[in-house]
Amino acid sequence: MPVILAVANQKGGVGKTTTTLNLGAALVEKGRKVLLVDLDPQGCLTLALGGRADEGGSRALFEQAERPVAVSEVGEGLALVAGGVELAEIESELGSGGQAQRQMWRQRLRRVGSKYDYVLLDCPPGLGALSLGGLQVCDGVLIPMQCDYLALRGVALILRVIELVRENQNPRVRVVGIVPTLYDRRTVHSDQVVAAAQERFGELVFNTHIRHSALIKKSPVAASSVLAYAPRSAAAQDYRDLAEEVIAHVEKGKSKRR
Repeated sequence: MPVILAVANQKGGVGKTTTTLNLGAALVEKGRKVLLVDLDPQGCLTLALGGRADEGGSRALFEQAERPVAVSEVGEGLALVAGGVELAEIESELGSGGQAQRQMWRQRLRRVGSKYDYVLLDCPPGLGALSLGGLQVCDGVLIPMQCDYLALRGVALILRVIELVRENQNPRVRVVGIVPTLYDRRTVHSDQVVAAAQERFGELVFNTHIRHSALIKKSPVAASSVLAYAPRSAAAQDYRDLAEEVIAHVEKGKSKRR
């Protein structure tokens, strides 16, 4: 059974898509097979991997009538279920779905991801039905947090939403960790935000800080992760370090539940 992780934060611009793509690539380097699922109608993850944002393959995961879900191999050990504008059409269906439907969606996602170790869901910004749908079917949540004061304040809200989802819809969901992103070591502000996050959220904050890098922005132009685009860069190493933390956290948790 794959581990399904939602990459979510209601605030935009914090690095959800970047985290999904590059963490997935780093997990592959660590010997895991990874399926990326684009749940954003804007299709940014799909575009970053050279796809078309009108493909909308992930819509089939949540439709009432089951149909094949298109999975594209985008690298050795790495695959994608594309997202796009068609996803916007099923928001109302997701929002009105009951427990039986959520269970059906979860089973369908696990079946599609059955040959992978990890399934990473790139959730759209906001707290609409698509983001909540991701939280309702996942095992755990990664929360990218831009090293900015306003982004820090928003983390408490997504944590509360996850708690409500756990209480009412998905008792298995838990927070895997908060990922500081766009960290600029040249500024005191970034350090202050990370310190404040650690004081408030404790061990939920990952030790790895994803540093601000132009290479991360350039790699989608080449339809690749930063690990493939600039494998020796500091940015690539940050994601390798994050993958090690995620593996240690998730797989340690799995062993405890056995």
